[in-house]
Amino acid sequence: MMSDGLLDRVIGRAVIEAGVTSPLAEGAAPPKDVEAIRRGSILFLLHHGEGEARIGLSSPHHDLLTGTRFEGEAVLRAGDVLALIEGDHA
Repeated sequence: MMSDGLLDRVIGRAVIEAGVTSPLAEGAAPPKDVEAIRRGSILFLLHHGEGEARIGLSSPHHDLLTGTRFEGEAVLRAGDVLALIEGDHA
């Protein structure tokens, strides 16, 4: 049986070799317990953990679910879901 540490290294290397990158600005890894998925021009952020999580944004974004505008970073509370689109959209 493979240890968790070894499995993490093997999967990490496979991801790098496959060219898979984070959908976040500059390929940054999402914080622990935050799922980041890009579908077309929309960036979905789902916070599965507890407490707050902060996601750096390279430009202003607008949440399509709540109408909230984020500039610089998006702050997610436990259980939050954001559907962000770049720019100002009313």
